[in-house]
Amino acid sequence: MLVVVVLKCVAQQIDYNKIVLPANAQNVSFEEKLVQLAWNNNPESRMAKEGVDVAIGESKVALRSRWSQFMGVSGNLNEFNIKAFTNSDQNQGNLFFPRYNVYVQLPISLLVVTPHEKKVAQARINTAEQRVNLTKLEIRARVLRLYSDYKKAELVWIIRKQSMDDEESAYLLVEQKFKNGDASIEEYTRAQKNRNDQRIQLAFAENEFVKAKINIEEVIGVRLEEVY
Repeated sequence: MLVVVVLKCVAQQIDYNKIVLPANAQNVSFEEKLVQLAWNNNPESRMAKEGVDVAIGESKVALRSRWSQFMGVSGNLNEFNIKAFTNSDQNQGNLFFPRYNVYVQLPISLLVVTPHEKKVAQARINTAEQRVNLTKLEIRARVLRLYSDYKKAELVWIIRKQSMDDEESAYLLVEQKFKNGDASIEEYTRAQKNRNDQRIQLAFAENEFVKAKINIEEVIGVRLEEVY
């Protein structure tokens, strides 16, 4: 059973390339188009992607700085070597070896600390990449929630509008009857009140619908009509 659970966990790992579909993806649903737009246009995604570039750049700068401590090749000439260059008797200068004192200074910390710093730098890069993945998840969830709110608000607004049309027709009928003396003042007043109540409900529904549309457009960066 434990093996089965482990295999299921491995099989259910997230493919972040599918959280936001690539631009060349085929047969993309309307919701997925909204997610793509939000990812491409939202400043949060741009900041997350730039965070990876920054982490990579800082890693290169840090490692380059460490290697700059490598002091290079140094050397000197002793008194006898100098005379060897100026003395006509070449045999005198050759008695002293080595003629050149050449050495390389390599800090031991370069061998000990640099591997650790490489791991730290790589960890920072990995963290930045995971922040990109997290941003993908957050933007996708936000877009889908807002679009669901938009669809609900749109449906409520349509229903309220239909109810308003029906109530308006009923009111006009009662109004005509009242003018003809076929309806009482109570019937006319009640029809008028029902119509006003429907107007208020329609206004609330329309307001929620407009706000839901604004919310989704805020995330995707374009007018919703441009996506259809």
